[in-house]
Amino acid sequence: MRDLKILCAATLTALSATLVFGVDSANVILKNSDGKISRRSVKLEKTDDNAMRLRIAKSEVPKGALWLEIYPNTATATKGDPGYFIFSRGEYINFTRENFIMVRPKNLIPIFGAKTPHETFVGIAKTLHNEYALCASAKDGKHKMYLKYGLRSIAGGLYDDIIIDFYTLTGDDADYCGMGRKYRQLRLKSGEIKPIRERIKTNKLLEKTWGNVIARLSVCATMPTPKKDNTCFKNPPPIRVIASFERQKETIDALSRAGIKDVTLVLPGWQRGGVNGCCPDIFPIPEELGGEEGLKSLIAHAKAKGYPL
Repeated sequence: MRDLKILCAATLTALSATLVFGVDSANVILKNSDGKISRRSVKLEKTDDNAMRLRIAKSEVPKGALWLEIYPNTATATKGDPGYFIFSRGEYINFTRENFIMVRPKNLIPIFGAKTPHETFVGIAKTLHNEYALCASAKDGKHKMYLKYGLRSIAGGLYDDIIIDFYTLTGDDADYCGMGRKYRQLRLKSGEIKPIRERIKTNKLLEKTWGNVIARLSVCATMPTPKKDNTCFKNPPPIRVIASFERQKETIDALSRAGIKDVTLVLPGWQRGGVNGCCPDIFPIPEELGGEEGLKSLIAHAKAKGYPL
């Protein structure tokens, strides 16, 4: 009997160690315009594709509020735990620190993830992609990952509901590779993206480029990086010409003489100011390089030699 009790206890312990607890709630902290801070827990709802969805209606957020933070309930760990937090830029944070904070105000893609003792999940921001900072912190060895919306910096205030979907990942998908695969799978299913093999069926230029080697020509021109922001681009410094459009033609001719084929050419620094210039204000095309007519002539020359540019 005693041996049976020991066996049952060991079995329960093993099962509890392997249970996966999905994100089912998030703590929301809001700082109002009067400086007062409110806290509440928001329950997530299951969607048709098995995501757990967090929704905070914009009508629930007081006008003039300063910021709002969202803490998924399973995005926590203790120093020494296996796992990590994943940021959209590919950065990850292991649970090895006693005290720290990391803030990424701009996110290249609207996803993030965590592999913690609770579960592995990928989170996908469905709205307001550019309005939150992704943060991770530790205090006395307790790690957390959260999103912070700087409400005061959003012109006109919050313009949409906050919607975030969380997908629990298991088995071979329970890592950062699985997070990426899940995001790609969802975008393919929704039709937001199409594989190149499908796109080339209706795009002849893409079909040719897909089978080519990408070759970067020499930079046309550069501009010294300004010591301070010059948002109006007043009195920009003169560009430094490295390779004019006529000079680029010589490079293309050399490629052709060498018998190099199946190449798509990339032309960097052709715009106003060259590299480090006045982007997104790219016109007029610098006369020092040959101007607009010179660029048209270069494109035609590359095409005549069989090189997409």
